[in-house]
Amino acid sequence: MKRYRDDLADEIHDAAASIADEVRKENRKDAFEYASYKLSKKMCTFIQAIRRLGYMDGGLENAFHLVVGLGMHSFVKEPGMFGGYNLRDSDSLADALLVEPAKKPKAEVPKFEFSVQLKVIREQGAWLADRGISTFFPRGSKLLSS
Repeated sequence: MKRYRDDLADEIHDAAASIADEVRKENRKDAFEYASYKLSKKMCTFIQAIRRLGYMDGGLENAFHLVVGLGMHSFVKEPGMFGGYNLRDSDSLADALLVEPAKKPKAEVPKFEFSVQLKVIREQGAWLADRGISTFFPRGSKLLSS
């Protein structure tokens, strides 16, 4: 399970870095919007693998952390022209995956610390909201806050 998690985290990071580098090299004025669109599309390809990790023995907490990481790799802090792009496919899928543990009976869900991830989600969500993107973990943020 650990190797699967580490390999998946590396794949997510490498895919995001590759797209971010490609967008930066193009020197686009709409780099934020263009990268956001491309990264979101790419991050969708990892959702099922993260879900699979969550069903492995002891994998729920790892899946939680990976889906937050996936969200963090779905945008780059680059200049933009038009503001947000709310048709980001990965946002709704990642948000749904983040709330899946809440659907499990309490006996199946181990207690794990999520306050750091909640802080990150809130900070990045506020940053993205300033740029017109309001789809960054809305349900997950609300659930973790309660």
